[in-house]
Amino acid sequence: MKITLIKEKRSLKEEIQIEKGITIEDLWKKYEKNLPYTVLAAKVDNRLVELQYRIHRDCVVEFVDMRDQNGNLIYQNSLVLLYLKAIDDVLGNVAVDIENALSKGLFTEIKTPKPLTAKEIKNIEKRMRQLVKEDMPFIKEELEKEEALKRFEEMKCPEKKALLSESSKVKRIPFYSLGGYRDFFYGLMVPSTGYLKHF
Repeated sequence: MKITLIKEKRSLKEEIQIEKGITIEDLWKKYEKNLPYTVLAAKVDNRLVELQYRIHRDCVVEFVDMRDQNGNLIYQNSLVLLYLKAIDDVLGNVAVDIENALSKGLFTEIKTPKPLTAKEIKNIEKRMRQLVKEDMPFIKEELEKEEALKRFEEMKCPEKKALLSESSKVKRIPFYSLGGYRDFFYGLMVPSTGYLKHF
């Protein structure tokens, strides 16, 4: 099967032969040593897809890394789930607010009855690094609207439940899980925690 491959922004297009059904991740691994940045997703015929996407037809594939806004958002989404899982492992079920990006970062507030100690913060970071080292997979599932509403109720997320209830166009909701921790994310993720070496 023949595809047109764009390895990085502003690079020349290259026609290559691939085996049908290869994932974007496996295709990227063939070129990894010659690319300056880790590939986080791809555009297939200009449609953004995750690295687990399988190619079944002739198409144009463009690798997406951190220099692309889409790649940056995918990395950020994945990092947020890693962060929430680490907090859950270290502190248990506590509320966490994550606000808009601030200068390529995120403002976050962990809402605990007592102020966090420096040791607890260090333990959260340590747990994040352990999860990265374990290279755990991010598991995606899409739930029907009614099932997602129940899930939000179980998770004690009334604001997400209310928002979903008001939307008549939404039929399926994407949830991602990491080592048993599950949350709603609208957007793509990297395949596993091993991609998240920088935070």
